[in-house]
Amino acid sequence: IKAVATERFIAWDNFKGSSIKIRRQQFNAVPSLLRKIFAMQIIEKNRQAVKNEGKGLFTTIISPEFSETSDSFGSWIARLLPSLGNWKKKFDAADRSLDENSLEDGENQDFLTLYAQYSDFLEKNQLFEPSWEEIDFSTSNTKFILFFPEILEDFADYKNILENSENVEIISFIAKNAYAQSAQEALNELDNQNEHPPIISYTNARTELRKTALKIRELHEKQGIPWNKIAVNIPEIEIFKPYVERELSLYAIPFVMRAGSSLCTNSAGQIFTQIRDCYDSKFSYESVRSMLTDMYIPWKEKKLGESLVREGCLRKCLCSYKDSPESFTIDSWEKALQAGNTGNATELELIFYKTLKADVKKFCTAKTFAEIQTAWFTFKSDFLDEKKFSEDANLILGHCLSFLAELTDIESSFEAHLQNPFAFFVSEEKTYQKQHKTEGVSIFNYKVAAVSAFDVNFVLNASQKALTVPGRILSFLSKEKRRALGIQETDYASTAFIRLYAKNTAFFSSAEQSFSGFTIPHSYFLTDKKKNEAAEAEHSMEDFVLNEKLFLNGDGKFPEKITERQKKAFEHWAKTSLAQPEQYHLNEPVKKAVDSVLKEGRSKYSRTASAADKIHITYSDMSKFFPCPRKWLYSSILELKEDSLDSQLFSPFDYGNILHKILELFMK
Repeated sequence: IKAVATERFIAWDNFKGSSIKIRRQQFNAVPSLLRKIFAMQIIEKNRQAVKNEGKGLFTTIISPEFSETSDSFGSWIARLLPSLGNWKKKFDAADRSLDENSLEDGENQDFLTLYAQYSDFLEKNQLFEPSWEEIDFSTSNTKFILFFPEILEDFADYKNILENSENVEIISFIAKNAYAQSAQEALNELDNQNEHPPIISYTNARTELRKTALKIRELHEKQGIPWNKIAVNIPEIEIFKPYVERELSLYAIPFVMRAGSSLCTNSAGQIFTQIRDCYDSKFSYESVRSMLTDMYIPWKEKKLGESLVREGCLRKCLCSYKDSPESFTIDSWEKALQAGNTGNATELELIFYKTLKADVKKFCTAKTFAEIQTAWFTFKSDFLDEKKFSEDANLILGHCLSFLAELTDIESSFEAHLQNPFAFFVSEEKTYQKQHKTEGVSIFNYKVAAVSAFDVNFVLNASQKALTVPGRILSFLSKEKRRALGIQETDYASTAFIRLYAKNTAFFSSAEQSFSGFTIPHSYFLTDKKKNEAAEAEHSMEDFVLNEKLFLNGDGKFPEKITERQKKAFEHWAKTSLAQPEQYHLNEPVKKAVDSVLKEGRSKYSRTASAADKIHITYSDMSKFFPCPRKWLYSSILELKEDSLDSQLFSPFDYGNILHKILELFMK
């Protein structure tokens, strides 16, 4: 096998781009972000038309009654814009006599309107949509080899040109003429070419993960396969991610998460989401508490922020309100803090809150992306300590600001002004992939590593729903409309990805009870019920986690080996328990407190004279003491209450206290 130089490979999108016949050389390809901005602009234009004229641009894809809250349609509209050129060609060429009603309905009129609006937008900004342009693969003198086109979402749009091009060779799972066959004939040919790979189906996902971890350890220890030559591929990785990380850590398997995570979720970037939530909820208690107790970013006045939250909890600053529909909105925070500011008791908290409120409003009332950048630097100067930012926080916020700068450049270069740019910035799902310095088992989202050169691939959660890859042309149309446009239904991609993974050593597994609900294995696999039961019941002597559990329960012998993690935990326990045994003894003040409660305090309920010399223990004492002696000591003896910043309109005793106060005032 000869190696091929990297520069001789070209990505599918680059291949298409290099083959486009650009009619006007001064025009540039439209940036993907600009598509999304246009989608939000057209939604706002439709909203204003409904409000002012009673009739919007669209009647079906966005119903007039939902125009006010139609921002959620933005991502969907942005995704279908590249396909509108193909749709327009098929729509114009369709035979109206076959299905006139389907072609001339309100939905298609909406798509025509959207096509016209987008065309005008591109023309004004001197841009072109690459997927709308003509492509000629035969003009190049270079010979191209296209591998496994079944996995390409838009391959069907170019298949006729590619199949008739002399300088393009297609390496496919199926015969070259299979694309001209019906969908069922093509799938039958796929089935006949190769045996279906087997799959192990477990009863639940936890067992599936444990067995996978044991198999990975076996491959590494007994067959000598390096950790970095093993890959785990998971559909719905957002759901499985924490469970997979936990299981691999328990079994001492080094791993590298290759799936990116959202910048605005569980990271320093979520401060922008929290700012939006504060403004949208009119500074509700929950939104303010969530932001000020966020530990991903370093607050200058951390104690003052916590004090503000505590004051809001005590004074029940749940939300803003109106005394009457005609009155102004009353900010519960300002009203409560001003009322409690006797003797300057809450003066600092009040100043802190007013500054926070003003800075948050700068974000959410900004009219341009440049104003959002200015608002961030003001907010950071007022509330954040730059010297205490962690490395991760710096990297993630750097990505957020880089994205904001990109939006600012697009805004200044094109007609890309939005009614609410901050809402667009926060809602835009950007992911961040941290660069890892260590090596280990690679964890990918399904499909990403299908053709990567790993020695072994594991595919988890291989259920019918999870492995089905929608490969429909113009998928935003209904089945009837696609048929009216002469589009054949195809489903090459789902089985193509499975077969790509199966080309090398691969292990497929699924679970009847997954983390996302009940599932069944994908129909392309071979299932064997007896093998499934045997695989689940098999107990490996290498399962040191389960062996330890069995030993502690008295059902097994002492484990033959333990992990480094278990060893360190034991050494820590031995060091703290043997070196400082006195830490388990109570000091005299605590002993006196125990005697005071269990002897003197409870003796008053006894009629015997010697009751004060005896210990009185109840069932409640024992139920708290045996699971955790400290819990019993803190709650029953020292009477400590758990600190909580949760606030609700009425606590269990508030109603009674109010009635008692009413009676007291009435009697006086």
